[in-house]
Amino acid sequence: MTIYYLGDEGLMTMDNRFPEIFCEGDSWFSYPLLPAGNLINEIDNIYSNGRTIFNTAETGGRIADILQGKSRKRLIDNLRGYATIKVILFSGGGNDFIGNLLEMLEPDCSGKTTAAACFRRTETDAQFARIAEGYRELMALRDRYRPGVPIVTHQYDYAIPSDKGVFWFGSWVKPRLDFARVPANLHLGITRILIDRFITTLAALENDLFIVVPTAGTLTAADWQDEIHPSRGGIKKLVP
Repeated sequence: MTIYYLGDEGLMTMDNRFPEIFCEGDSWFSYPLLPAGNLINEIDNIYSNGRTIFNTAETGGRIADILQGKSRKRLIDNLRGYATIKVILFSGGGNDFIGNLLEMLEPDCSGKTTAAACFRRTETDAQFARIAEGYRELMALRDRYRPGVPIVTHQYDYAIPSDKGVFWFGSWVKPRLDFARVPANLHLGITRILIDRFITTLAALENDLFIVVPTAGTLTAADWQDEIHPSRGGIKKLVP
């Protein structure tokens, strides 16, 4: 294994290693529970080929949080400090639109007959505009401190709202849908709209140095560890 995590800079220096693959983002890169693991574990297993990975992703990370305060300073310090970085892997946006889902939904969707009718357009547009702005800011920081280095991200996948969470913490999407009184037959449609909107948001930003891996539509119902994280088998599908 060649992964060093947040707080491992001293160990990495002692090992006389410097990151070639730099990772930042959320739990799809940092999910700690075995046997599922996360995408970076699998990328290391299959593709790193001995390259040093420095993974500073944190569970629950939102783009808005990563790009402000101490997290922003840490990101800049890493980009500026490691001239060895050849690629930046980033996972972000999911916690932003899930965490703010109630802002996007009508307060009472019990009478709605389509998933699209549950969304408030102005709030939804504003949420995905903020996500796009976060990605543009990330690219601007890359251009300033590590120009020419590609950023690679992904689309997540069509999560299935359920009560399956982590230990006693519960799930993430279904409680919000229940609170907004979204009919159960519209739950899957809600997550499909969210992911499709995210795909569209990323596609508008894609270029030679901002690469989006098309992960949406990869997983089946059996490929989820919990409501929003892929299982070990799911990760192997996402990182073939």
